[in-house]
Amino acid sequence: MLKQDVETRWNSTFQMLDRLIKMKEAVVSATFSLRSDLLINCEEFVAIKQILPILKPFNDITTEISAEKAVTLSKVIVYCKIMINHISKHYAPSVISTYLEPVQHPIKKLHVEIYKRFGDIESSVLHFEATVLNPRFKKIGFNSIHKYENAVSEIRRRTTAIARVTVATDDNVSQY
Repeated sequence: MLKQDVETRWNSTFQMLDRLIKMKEAVVSATFSLRSDLLINCEEFVAIKQILPILKPFNDITTEISAEKAVTLSKVIVYCKIMINHISKHYAPSVISTYLEPVQHPIKKLHVEIYKRFGDIESSVLHFEATVLNPRFKKIGFNSIHKYENAVSEIRRRTTAIARVTVATDDNVSQY
């Protein structure tokens, strides 16, 4: 059975195209006998094969996040880093020119959308705190060492402020 693309699900396009490639012979046969005007040509199949490895990490990340009962905030920066690095690699001028024109457009669109949505995720206080404090990620979760160092400094500053308030409160309570 073929799958339908859902605009709001990043992984649905990958799943639809992946299934189409896996069922190529059946689809071509059925299309030829029922609606030959809808036949997918060889160049279109090549374009689909080119885009699948580009979409795969988005599918994998969406599948992993969807499978967890409680997604931890500390994974967000790491996953964004993976997506940004992945699409940037394909967006490089020497690489994007190797793809067919119909594949170049989604790469450009993904590049713009990823940076628009997640390009500054490392500056989000909740996200950077969760990532730095998770022993699995810490520094490796960040693309920018500068943002990591700022995150650590901010955590230290806030921890010191909380400690001062706690000590002051304890001193006031012990006077009574």
